[in-house]
Amino acid sequence: FRANTPDDIYDAFMRLFEQAQQPLSVPLIDGQVTVDANVQELKLLVKREAGDGPMRLTDPSNRDLTAGASAPGVDWQSTPEFDRITIKNPEAGSWKVMAGDGEKKAYIESNLDLNARLPVMAEVNEAIDIAARLSYQGAPVDPSLLKSTRFTATVLNESDAIQQQIELKPDPGGRNPQDYRSELRIPASGSFQVRVSAEGLGFQRQKGYFISIVGGQQQAALPDQLPADTAPPSDSQQNALVIILSVNLTLLAPVSYTHLRAHETHH
Repeated sequence: FRANTPDDIYDAFMRLFEQAQQPLSVPLIDGQVTVDANVQELKLLVKREAGDGPMRLTDPSNRDLTAGASAPGVDWQSTPEFDRITIKNPEAGSWKVMAGDGEKKAYIESNLDLNARLPVMAEVNEAIDIAARLSYQGAPVDPSLLKSTRFTATVLNESDAIQQQIELKPDPGGRNPQDYRSELRIPASGSFQVRVSAEGLGFQRQKGYFISIVGGQQQAALPDQLPADTAPPSDSQQNALVIILSVNLTLLAPVSYTHLRAHETHH
């Protein structure tokens, strides 16, 4: 990931974090995020723009939270570039983020998880099979939950512009009744994110998966991003992932950003 200017560092770290860790998220729409009772932790990441005033957060009981104010279970880290708020055992309901126009993300940890399977590389217009499933504490969910749940896959380009959206349906082959599947074709080469979503009664779950679309001759087969029934990764793969995840957004982004800002000002 390339950062041509100090302002690009935030976006580069965000894409690195999302591609390496594939965090579970919920949509943040018009400054509001809805949390259900199955969420154990809520993490809000809000990018700050020049001239933005102090950020405020309102919980479902209409209590205001601000940076620097002590609140049980709330860890608020505020920098000139972004605010990062971690809330343990958040109250179920609507949380309102009152901030500027900077990008806002909401990540969660939950017993109710969403995972998907799709390749990391495909050719232009190749049929790409997508399979998604919900699980609760690692086990299949109650089939009754799936009857009211809608699964979708949305393709976004590198500018986060939506290219297409498809609906995933129960596995037509009957290989796994918990799987919701479909095929999509991407008509252009480049790097894309496929945002897989599950929306049911009282909950929403999302995960982003990155895929490279290439032209030319057929590429060698690559493993799925969700190797559900395959052997565990090798020691070298695990070590590489540990190194990547160690470079975490919270610690390095402010340091790198401040260093480049100081260097830019000096020169």
